[in-house]
Amino acid sequence: MDAGIAAVLGAAVGLVGVLGGSWLQTLTQRRILADQDRRQLQQERLRQYVELLTAGRKVRYIALRTFEKLATSTVGEVDEILTTMSRAYYLIAITSPRQTVELAWTLRENTFDLWRLARDQPEAPRADWLAAVRLVRADADRFRLHIRAELSIAPTEPREAGEGDLEADPPEATSDSRSRS
Repeated sequence: MDAGIAAVLGAAVGLVGVLGGSWLQTLTQRRILADQDRRQLQQERLRQYVELLTAGRKVRYIALRTFEKLATSTVGEVDEILTTMSRAYYLIAITSPRQTVELAWTLRENTFDLWRLARDQPEAPRADWLAAVRLVRADADRFRLHIRAELSIAPTEPREAGEGDLEADPPEATSDSRSRS
């Protein structure tokens, strides 16, 4: 084999190596970018899930205070919280799997119903508003457990809502109240 042919073969092998290496590097970069995009979307979803749950907890608290005739929030303040809850739901509806969207919708609608009951019928029988509060609390638990599984966060068993969940602690007053939200 003469030197010219060896040089051409060497160049061809080098070119194949460079192209193969570039191709592998591109694939790796695409995987890295896809993983980053997936993590970023997951973080954004988590923010919206927490926003929905937090707004729901605030409305539950305000509704309980209203039923107990200890209301301290104006209708405008509650409307702002409900708007935050709706915004979180809309972002969830755009970015989340169907089952998550359905659970978020149920939580949102039952929370709105609880507020309507508190606002429009503050003298409703205790059994009616306790049932509404328990329903919203159960919705929040179902949603929380579902998103833990969806986002691969260590799942735990839901605890049953008890009479203590019907106490009207301020949402950010104690760490104990946060654990009940």
